[in-house]
Amino acid sequence: MPLGTLSPSLLAHYMARNQETINELDEATKTKMQTFYINVYNKYKIFLLLYEGYRTYNRQEELYFIYVGGGSLAAPPTKSWHEYRRAVDVMPINSDGSNGFNSMTTADWQKVYNEANLLGLSNGSGFGDSGHFWNPDYIGQTLEFYLQSNSIPYSNTPEWQQYHAPKTAGFGSWFFIAAAIGLFISEDLRKN
Repeated sequence: MPLGTLSPSLLAHYMARNQETINELDEATKTKMQTFYINVYNKYKIFLLLYEGYRTYNRQEELYFIYVGGGSLAAPPTKSWHEYRRAVDVMPINSDGSNGFNSMTTADWQKVYNEANLLGLSNGSGFGDSGHFWNPDYIGQTLEFYLQSNSIPYSNTPEWQQYHAPKTAGFGSWFFIAAAIGLFISEDLRKN
């Protein structure tokens, strides 16, 4: 069954389900996600079911263990924007209400990504998760202020982990450590 206009009863059913998912998101993300899926449907007749939004640590851990065992892509706990109420996973819905992932063409996904980009949303197409969307915007705040005002430890976020978390030491890391040690040694020598 192809993508297209949903019957009024299916549309009402899936919109109610989307609202449940949206209600669990942070305030800035709620507005963007609601506008996103409605715009995609109104412009392109592609209905996106927001089937998963906020995840608890335990839910993220469960999905990660499934991924490690050969299942669908999932980040480790504390490294997913789902846990911070800023991400959703979507599933296109065919006009008969069935899963529309196989009905989506590359051109269809591009329309969806373009609409997301217009709203400042990021997507997972670059790492093989075409139905994953998140809100990287902190409404003019620094990431640190946003997290602090929402009682989220900065060191737990995916962004912090990407840029600051200890990594296994490769050549570049050892070079940096050696350079840092050299600076400390030269500082000590200047004092004497």
